[in-house]
Parts: sequence; structure tokens; C-alpha cells
Amino acid sequence: MGRELPPESQPDPSVPYFSFGPEFKRPFGTKEQPPKTSAEEPPQLETPQPTQMIKNDLEERVANWATMAKRDNDFDTIFKLRGHRFLEAMRCQFMSMAPGLYIDIQVVSLMCHVLNAEENERFEKLVYCVPPEILWMYVLDVAQMEIFVLDSKNIVSPSDERTTLNQFASNILDQMLRWAGAPSMFKKGSHSLLPKYINIPGQPNEFDCAVFVMKWMELIDPTILAGCCNDNTAYNIEEWTGPMLKEFRKKIVTKIILSKENSLRAEAIKAANDMRVMRPGATLRSPYVHISTPDLPSK
Repeated sequence: MGRELPPESQPDPSVPYFSFGPEFKRPFGTKEQPPKTSAEEPPQLETPQPTQMIKNDLEERVANWATMAKRDNDFDTIFKLRGHRFLEAMRCQFMSMAPGLYIDIQVVSLMCHVLNAEENERFEKLVYCVPPEILWMYVLDVAQMEIFVLDSKNIVSPSDERTTLNQFASNILDQMLRWAGAPSMFKKGSHSLLPKYINIPGQPNEFDCAVFVMKWMELIDPTILAGCCNDNTAYNIEEWTGPMLKEFRKKIVTKIILSKENSLRAEAIKAANDMRVMRPGATLRSPYVHISTPDLPSK
């Protein structure tokens, strides 16, 4: 969904602001053509610059610092949305981003606000993320007036209860449309619209639902979803493996904490740089040393 923020005001983060006006000029997913290079000037491979390597090292430090249990400062606030005093998160909530854990829903909400603030065409004009309270995703295609469900555990509604919930969600989305000044997407005489499920690669475990939702918000192209439904084909995206999902968790943590929307960004970077990571000594790293339980002191 598109939006255009009034320059003189900042919206309440709990109330989504969006519009469906004339800013929809170019279909989503179309890309600008890269500049052509002459035959005399072949494209050159870019060597990673030192600043990029420093950034990657910083991201690694921040991810480790935010997700590692410390006991003494687990309840410190490490994220505050700039300009809004009530939207914040503690370090213990980011600790849920460690591999193998169920993710705190507040992290998903923060990801929505960070993405909405990005200065690119996708999130300035074409997509608006509404913080969810569920671990699957609804996509409202304003151009086609259709609703789609992205669920990493199901490609059809798993129960009558879920179908009822999907109908309720369609009513909420229709209210948002009419609130923004767009016409209702329901046909005359109808009071609901049953969302369509998209066949999309699922998760390999029981605890990465929120990771899928946050990555979908970044990557999914809404214009392709209708075609997937009409042709009964799967969305063309690679399977995300366990190691990939672990890396996604790190990237999401650093994207949120290092965002310019975080008023505590500088404090978080300092704390991450000051953290000492205990590493095993040369003796314990030796392949010829094996520590077993009887070798440990009893007291």
C-alpha cells in the first residue's frame, strides 16, 4: 500500500497513515534499466571497501551483544523509536532472536516501523507494513482488490476457525481501505472476502514463523501473487534452510538496532564494542585435548 507523509507532522506509530492516490504510476516490480557500458569499457568487479568490512564487523558485534544473555542488563531498553516515547524494546526481547527461540512479537512490530521509514520507492509509495499480532501475513493488493495469505506452515486454511479469522481480517483491511478514501473491495451485497493462500516454501521447524514474516515484508512482490493464485503455481523463491534462517535473524537484529529510527543507536554501538567475548585458550582449542565431566572440579 502507498503512503505519502505530510512533511510538517509525524504520525502516531500506533495509527497507520497511508493513501491510495496518484503516486501509483509505475507497476511494482518494474526496474530501471542499468546504464549500458561500451565495448571498450567492460564492467569492473568491485572490491569490498574497508568501510564495508568494518560495517559487517559492527553488525556481527551488535547481533552478538543484543542476543547473548548477560543477566546484569537484560532488561535495559536498547531501542526507542525516534520521536515517539512509547514504542521501545528491551534487550531481553531481542534475545528471542537467538537461533532456535520463538521471537517476541514486539521485534516484528519494530521491524514494520523500520521498514516503513526506509527511503526507497517500495516503502515510500508502494508498500506499507502494519504490525501484526499473528505469525502469518496478509497482503492487500490495492490494484487488484484482492487479499492473499502467506503462511509458512500452511498453503490452505488449516481449520474452520482459521477461515473465520481470515474473513475477519478481510473486514479489517476493507475498513482500512475506506478509511484511506478508497472504495470498498467487497462486491455489492457481500460483507466479506475470503483471502487466497499462496503456495510458498515453508519453514523447516516450529519456531521461525516470525523470521519468515519479516523477510516477506522486505522481499515479496505483491504483483506476482495474483498470478500464482490464477495459475495455481508456487511463488518462485528459494527454500530457506536452517543456516540461512540463523543469518536472517542476525541481519534483522542489526537492521532494527542500527536503524536511524533508533534514538539509542549510538549507545547500542558503544555497548556492543565494549562487550568482551570469552574465547577458549590455546589448550582447549587443541584437537588433542578432550575435557570430560570427571575432569571438572567438584566445587
